Amino acid sequence: MRKGFVLLFLLWFAFECFAGWEEDKNRLAAYNRVRIRTDVHVDYKQASNVTIQEIEIDSKQTGEKLHSFVILPPNYKDGQKYPVLYLLHGGRNKPSDWLEHTNLLAECESLWKEGEIGEFILVLPESGAEGFSWYMNWKTGSKKQYKEYIITELMPMVEKKFSAMTTPNGRGLSGISMGGFGAMN
Repeated sequence: MRKGFVLLFLLWFAFECFAGWEEDKNRLAAYNRVRIRTDVHVDYKQASNVTIQEIEIDSKQTGEKLHSFVILPPNYKDGQKYPVLYLLHGGRNKPSDWLEHTNLLAECESLWKEGEIGEFILVLPESGAEGFSWYMNWKTGSKKQYKEYIITELMPMVEKKFSAMTTPNGRGLSGISMGGFGAMN
């Protein structure tokens, strides 16, 4: 069932999400964005039908401060475990591009409201390396370990701070362009 959910979401995204590329960029301003570090309590405040939080991780794996957006579904409840979809952006992009240049939020809200898909947590991580990490570990000994960052820093932080499933069946990874490469790697 979860594989079907992820496949359905990916197919929908490929055909629908970029339809609103020129959508009003001011829409993002209507949402609550909270910048946190991994050791700071997250203040859950609802805005619109979803909660959007911007998080910052001072990564030991990459030597960078990396930002991500975490989108919580409309009926999010602490204690109820939700699957998580990590959606990786393309080269020279940033996580906010998913929110500013696509219909991602509107489509998710619509599909959730209509009961077409189950609720899940959506994470939009930053790639690092000025947008060109390819979400890969660079040469051994380098402080540019982006795959390790996702696995050992980002995922555990999301699972600790939010009511996220912690099993492989509860995680999905997808992306576009460079993000698709990172997801397949």
